[in-house]
Amino acid sequence: MLTRTSLRRTVAVAAAALLTLAACGRTDQPQAPAAQGDLVIGATFAQSGPLAAVGAVGKGAAAYFAKVNDSGGINGRKVKFTSYDDAYDPSRMTANARRAVEQDKAQIFLSFGGPSLSVRPYLNQNKVLHVAFAGNTPFSDVAQFPYTHAWWPDIAWESAITTKYVLDKVPNPKVGVLSLNNDIADSQAAGIKSGGGDPALVLKVPPNQQDNSSQVAQLQAAGVNVLMLSLGANQIVPTLKYMQQIGYHPEVFLYSTPAARTTTIEPLTPAAATGLHTTLWLVDPADPRWAGQPDVAAYKADIAKYGGGADPNDALVLNGYAAAAALVEVVKTAKAQDPDGYNASWNAVKDLKVPGLLEGSTLSAGPGGRLVYQYQVMRFDGTSWRDAEPLRDSSKLGIAK
Repeated sequence: MLTRTSLRRTVAVAAAALLTLAACGRTDQPQAPAAQGDLVIGATFAQSGPLAAVGAVGKGAAAYFAKVNDSGGINGRKVKFTSYDDAYDPSRMTANARRAVEQDKAQIFLSFGGPSLSVRPYLNQNKVLHVAFAGNTPFSDVAQFPYTHAWWPDIAWESAITTKYVLDKVPNPKVGVLSLNNDIADSQAAGIKSGGGDPALVLKVPPNQQDNSSQVAQLQAAGVNVLMLSLGANQIVPTLKYMQQIGYHPEVFLYSTPAARTTTIEPLTPAAATGLHTTLWLVDPADPRWAGQPDVAAYKADIAKYGGGADPNDALVLNGYAAAAALVEVVKTAKAQDPDGYNASWNAVKDLKVPGLLEGSTLSAGPGGRLVYQYQVMRFDGTSWRDAEPLRDSSKLGIAK
């Protein structure tokens, strides 16, 4: 029979044994999965409003993350991806960023366009890796905002390469810019100058302005014979149609992002789009030229399986998918699984190949904290985008620095 003292000893030993078993994870009680095991990635995109089409970027990213989760996650960790609607409104974007960081505990955050500048200070203050789908030059300021990186290449570098091509191919060029009313226009004008040109006229319009007839009249009156268009796809088509109606035919160079078959070429009609130029760094999944490319075929199969109805021919869907592929590699190779580790891993990317890149191009970290430096000027021939010159590397040309 146990004495009171021996009973206390028995209970103490049993309790200690239970604690030891619990510490080793070998109790018979069911254990809840550790929330911190998930990699939480938040995002904000315009899913409504005048630029609602850019919400397709989030669908592409979500599809790639779903594919990764279906294959076991990243080093065993599942990706928890949540995308919020900001209607291209900086204040809503800021609220979405706070919600993702403070409530969802996101360690990585994705956003779209110039309004992403509004969330940059907050995300850097909280040391959240911030990836912006934007080409604006201010996103290259990694000295002041080291946790913010632009997925898209700097539009100034793209414009410089375009300008070098124009100076070589167009007699007596007089370059004009028609752009959204943010620093995309300023970045583009700076790129024209660094490429050896001098913009004759730079005009800016809000993203919801469909009628740009007065701006077209100004460009025509100024004698602009090379026009760089950096508008939303919803604006490019009516602007180009009006130019055709009035018989104004400058050499037109579309900013690479909206130069897509589904959003621009087909609404304009391939015949009317013949002769347009752009400077691409990512293929167009709707273009028959790249239909047989293995990584494009694999991408389309993944969108059919994981895309939730997303259009695989939408270039913005491929854009989000490719960015997600790059992010997964960044996380997978990070020495520390936290924003500091992810940031260091981003800055160490070297010769990374992700789906959709042009043949011969890869991703490598470099000036401005970006990964994309290679472009190719192309011309639409009525059926597909065709090479107008070889692939150019803005870093090797001394443009990106």
